[in-house]
Amino acid sequence: MLFCPFCKEGFDDAERCPHHDVELITLRALGQLSAARVPDDQRLPFWSPKLGRGILLIAALGTLLAFFCPFGQLLGEVTVSNSLFTLARGRAVRLWVVPLAALAMLLMLFRRRTPAAMRGARLSALFVSALPSAVVSITWLGASQAADVMATSSGGEVKFRLGLGSWLVFVSGACALIGSPRLGVQPKTRVR
Repeated sequence: MLFCPFCKEGFDDAERCPHHDVELITLRALGQLSAARVPDDQRLPFWSPKLGRGILLIAALGTLLAFFCPFGQLLGEVTVSNSLFTLARGRAVRLWVVPLAALAMLLMLFRRRTPAAMRGARLSALFVSALPSAVVSITWLGASQAADVMATSSGGEVKFRLGLGSWLVFVSGACALIGSPRLGVQPKTRVR
């Protein structure tokens, strides 16, 4: 007797499910398939990295760490370097979006712990994961333009170079963009 992996109904003398048109599997394989899946209403512990939560957690923590790292360096006669935090307290108030987005992602991971709830938050996670990189990019463009203006007005050579904090925001954002569509998705299991 073979079983349909979709409806779990058993059939004699058949190789495909007549209702779902999928290949039938053995009872043992059906048990392995059922054991590997997390039920849609089961709450995962808040520390669990399963179902795409791990990569989003690492990305959110990386973004928080990046907020306290150097944004970039203004290279000229005098080298100036500031962290994202220092710039956010000054004139670049928009940089507060970086830690707020990271905290929003952490809160989302803490609140959404069932697979169904996580799948419902994928679009929000995708939007929140793009915000820090966008804000840092806008600030970077402004700093590069300011360096160009300073170079033309002073006649010297002034350049702007991104720092560790900016690169960490970009890498964390890329990880979060990759991980967001996988949030709450059950892993594919091989049936032997």
